[in-house]
Amino acid sequence: MVDDEGETRAERNERFGIFVEIPEPEPPDAVEHVWRWFWEWSRKRKTSDEAMGWAELQAWYDLTKPLAEPYELIMMSDMDAAYVNSTRSSRKKLKQRSEDRANAFK
Repeated sequence: MVDDEGETRAERNERFGIFVEIPEPEPPDAVEHVWRWFWEWSRKRKTSDEAMGWAELQAWYDLTKPLAEPYELIMMSDMDAAYVNSTRSSRKKLKQRSEDRANAFK
């Protein structure tokens, strides 16, 4: 996902010479399909900290016609909330570090 300046975290890290290997979590086999659905649906997000709403989930569902149970769609909505919270928290920390650095040179 891109930030407000149109740059991904990986691009920013590369620009500053920061190379972090973050292993992608692997979901349990029983919910692997929900994990895959979530990332498929999430790609339609405009910005990395934009929550996806029920309308977007309904549109994705209507388009892809997955054999999904209602609880799996609720899981996807919960996953989205966790993703957005994590992204916003990371941005807030990054902004604070940037402000701290700028203030250190005043």
